[in-house]
Amino acid sequence: MSTAKKKKESQEEDKKERKNKAKKALIFDCDPGIDDAIALILFSKLLKEKNEKREKEEKEEEKNLQEVYIVATWGNVELKHTLRNSLFLRDFLGIEAKVVKGRETSITGEVIYAKKVHGEDGLRGASLKYKPERWKEDLNLDELKQELQNYEEIRII
Repeated sequence: MSTAKKKKESQEEDKKERKNKAKKALIFDCDPGIDDAIALILFSKLLKEKNEKREKEEKEEEKNLQEVYIVATWGNVELKHTLRNSLFLRDFLGIEAKVVKGRETSITGEVIYAKKVHGEDGLRGASLKYKPERWKEDLNLDELKQELQNYEEIRII
């Protein structure tokens, strides 16, 4: 077998190995009020820059090795609002991510909201025009736990 043919076969095997390699999960845990909306804006910019860099370096196969999750939980306002805000911000900002419905209360059960700062909906009405039929999360916490078993690396922001 020629050296060129061996090299080509080796490169093809490397590609297959990378595709079979376990993915990385990136979890953005938030309670989207005004502060987390700003954080999601910055996060979306970072993701876009990273994808553009991969495209320039022709590393398209690496683009699919990372899955992004936005976990919406109670916090500044009730979960129903932070979930809607997460869906709204994901779509508005063009973030390729699954939105996960998180916890409705803290682990201790204590609930303190910041409606005076963030408004009744968390974004001072910015997401209220978001259509109700699109208020459905992609996953719940149990489904997320199942999916995360398939990842080699999990990062939480």
